[in-house]
Amino acid sequence: MGKEQKIAMQMALHDFQRLANSSNLVLHLQHSHAQAASTAIQLIKRHKVQAIIGTISVWEASLVRELTGETPVVSLNPTATSRSSDIGQRGLAYFNQMGRDILVHTECIAAIVGQFGWRRVTAIYEDNSASGIITQLSDSLKVAYAVVAHHTAISKVTMEDELKKLRQEHNRVFVVLQTSLSTGILLFQTARKLNMTDKGYVWIVSDEIASFLDSLNSSDISSLQGFIGFKSFFVDNNRAFREFKLKFRKMYESAYPEEAEYAEPSFFAVRAYDATFLVAKQINNSRERSVKLKELILSGDYEGLSGKIEFKNGELSETPKFSIVNIVGKRYRELALWTPEGGFLNNYMNYEDERLCSVFWPGGLVTVPRGWTSAVLEDNQEEKPLRIGVPATGAFNMFVRVYYNPDHNQTYVSGFSIEVFEAVVGRLPYHLPYVLIPYYGTYDEMVHEVFNKLGSVNSMGSVSLIAISSSISLGFDVCFFALSAVLRNLLFSISRLREHCQDHALIRDETGPSFLGRSSTFKVKCPKFDWADSKPNRLDAAVGDTEIMSNRFQYVEFTQPYVDSGLVMVVPVKPSTTDIWIFVKIFSARMWILMALMTLLTGLAIVLIEWRKVMEELKGDDSLAKKVGKIWWFPIAVLFFQQREKLDKNLSYLVLGPWYLFLSTVVAALTANLSAIMTVKQLQPSVVSIEELKGTNAGVGCNGNSFIVKYLIDVLDINPKNIRRINSIDEYPEAFTTKKIAAGFFVVPHAEVFLAKYCHGYMTAGKSYKLGGFGFAFPKGSYLATDISEAILKVTEEGEMAQLKKDFLSMFNCTSSSSTDVPPIDPEPFSALFLLAGCLASLALLIRLYQFISKLKIWTYLQGMLIRRRPWRDLWLFHSTLWHPRSQGEDPIP
Repeated sequence: MGKEQKIAMQMALHDFQRLANSSNLVLHLQHSHAQAASTAIQLIKRHKVQAIIGTISVWEASLVRELTGETPVVSLNPTATSRSSDIGQRGLAYFNQMGRDILVHTECIAAIVGQFGWRRVTAIYEDNSASGIITQLSDSLKVAYAVVAHHTAISKVTMEDELKKLRQEHNRVFVVLQTSLSTGILLFQTARKLNMTDKGYVWIVSDEIASFLDSLNSSDISSLQGFIGFKSFFVDNNRAFREFKLKFRKMYESAYPEEAEYAEPSFFAVRAYDATFLVAKQINNSRERSVKLKELILSGDYEGLSGKIEFKNGELSETPKFSIVNIVGKRYRELALWTPEGGFLNNYMNYEDERLCSVFWPGGLVTVPRGWTSAVLEDNQEEKPLRIGVPATGAFNMFVRVYYNPDHNQTYVSGFSIEVFEAVVGRLPYHLPYVLIPYYGTYDEMVHEVFNKLGSVNSMGSVSLIAISSSISLGFDVCFFALSAVLRNLLFSISRLREHCQDHALIRDETGPSFLGRSSTFKVKCPKFDWADSKPNRLDAAVGDTEIMSNRFQYVEFTQPYVDSGLVMVVPVKPSTTDIWIFVKIFSARMWILMALMTLLTGLAIVLIEWRKVMEELKGDDSLAKKVGKIWWFPIAVLFFQQREKLDKNLSYLVLGPWYLFLSTVVAALTANLSAIMTVKQLQPSVVSIEELKGTNAGVGCNGNSFIVKYLIDVLDINPKNIRRINSIDEYPEAFTTKKIAAGFFVVPHAEVFLAKYCHGYMTAGKSYKLGGFGFAFPKGSYLATDISEAILKVTEEGEMAQLKKDFLSMFNCTSSSSTDVPPIDPEPFSALFLLAGCLASLALLIRLYQFISKLKIWTYLQGMLIRRRPWRDLWLFHSTLWHPRSQGEDPIP
């Protein structure tokens, strides 16, 4: 860096003197040897320099000010390690920085990390004094939901040892910042020697190194293959820069002929040129105008080769831009342009997925590395795929089915949970190699095997003292399990000599036997038995219908549930007794009341309209009771037996038309609802509640390999002697028939499958106990748990989860249902008919009442009663007039 800046500064002074026709400026060049402050003080005191230009920090500049006064300083440091507020607090108004704030650099790193979905990074920097940058990097990474997992300061002496330590960690994303070019090149060469630039590794280099890519020789750049970097962006295709570049090459080749092949000006050489030209220009202006140099530098506005040079609060005011590059071959590719305000600019982006263009990663990998490894590897040891356990003895093989084909000497696995995991892995932003391991044990034991992975010394998962000692801190139960695991290892290894092909890796095979109409299965071939491979404590994860339980969380970390769940009780059904009042349940109470009121209103209207016909029916010497009975029977005969009674008034037909339409509709609805209730058999559970089970001491069944056994004992307080372990879904009907069990306990997804397959004679009873759902288990602190959870949500939102449920869990065609509750009919569907018939009947009733009052002069009778004060006699006269007309054929009501 010093050589390029020296040539650029000499060129700047020469160009200014040529343009200004002046030769009274002198450039004093002196190497600081990492002591910039003392070198600057010597230059000021010995040569009386008017300005300092160089790689000087704000702390060093403050020391210079205290000893020499306010000499203007222009810093060429690649990054500004202090904010403008810090400069103001130190009173360094004359201190100007050509570099960008370190915060901008960390924000660019966070943007790159966020683009590729990495969650953890390892920071590497050169100097211990730069450790404060880790805090800024951590704050910037929060936006990308990432953290600094490890950080280390390196030197040329300790570099190899530090890299070996980092290789023992799981993280594979390395960020190199605030490192000199020489140290950085040595770092990358050492990493290459340690195979830390192979597939799976990610290296991000900052501007301090990336801006020198044009100046590196082929040997140096070969150590950076597949690396991503960001370098300061400036326009390098204009005439001014081309002329500068040509002159720079000539001067550099003349000064350093042994490096003539790589005489390319870096961005920092261009910055040095601009800074020197600006200072020379302002020194000349200060002499002519008698203005202080520091004020001229602060107020200067100069269009340099690297962009606009204008300082605001000691920093460049122009918005910084970084070019994101990918080192491939002997050169690099520009992937995108990034700014703090706009992020990645669209004209450099891939429009289809709005991600960075395709990247060539270390080791020639073209897919995005996942950024971590599941196992700590030794020298020259390749990373093995994740070993994922699947339950081989589950009672419901619709979720996970493991079966062995002796003819082909292969083991196959399929099921809903396997397909869900395949779909989820396909949504990850990186490639995830894995193999499936059938696990012949309980679900709790399989979860513990994932937990034991934390104490393994290698990917084979052998138990060590680390596992035992760490288990003690988690409590007696965990410690006991870790100790018992050692014995189980021995027993398992012996049993593996007799078992055939039960515990070898499964790989996807599209040609294997189909299951439930799908050819998506896995198969495993049976190689020669390997004693080291017989140890069970080697699972990196567990996939299957594993319930998320609170007691399992102390061992492993679960993903987002991919299926909701709960614990329910399934019991046989028994026919219900006949309900003699079943017809009353056809209509709701409101419907019955409205129909009664509608009938009374319509009947009253018909009686008043056909009053003359009613009077004819009452002729004779019948008793009062018979006359009242005839009055009530007349509207009933008209309303329900219209063919028996002939009507005289047209107004009656107007009222009866909507009534008959209403009546026919209600009768049709009554017939349909009554048929539904009578034809479907009413079912009731044989056991109503868990309390009834405990009271009768009846047997209950459940999957013996699941958590349900412990849940029934600890939570529901069921006697362990009454619990029957059922190993298959097809064993439940026989257990119910032989009275071995009175009820079966299932998680909801299993219960739905059972009721779909055996839909006749079984139903759920009692209340449901909410559980966490089915999830995938990973070790505590796993890099995968969060990514898998996010992918599960994507599969669910895109509808693929529902399709998988349909394909695997809805394969049984069951048309009957144990639920026979037919809802009663409410008046809302008949509201229009109620309104029409009621309005017409009310209108006819009002008309007839008005005619009735007008004809009989009721108000006259009432007035006479009040005047003569003989109410009972007058009421009798009114009654006689109403029921006995004064002359033959005269009707009191028209």
